[in-house]
Amino acid sequence: MDGISSREPADAAPTPSQVLVRREEFERLDRAIEAVPERYRALLKYIVDANPTPSEVARFLAKEPDAARKFAGRALQHLRRILNTTSRPAED
Repeated sequence: MDGISSREPADAAPTPSQVLVRREEFERLDRAIEAVPERYRALLKYIVDANPTPSEVARFLAKEPDAARKFAGRALQHLRRILNTTSRPAED
């Protein structure tokens, strides 16, 4: 193929349907975060918004790294459980 690819460039603008799907995914994630126990919500919102490193999570929680890792793990377990039990939008 002489280096020509049929794939779109990585910086191509998303299609309207891709934007809609992404918005629905974020709304689903927001609803799931609101359903986890309150003590985990701020951390999960921080993780989604900032994509922090483990040391940043520890600072955010004001905990030692091992304690922060365990707390974040429990928060993510709750979130996964909720996301796995809620329905996803129908796919075309």
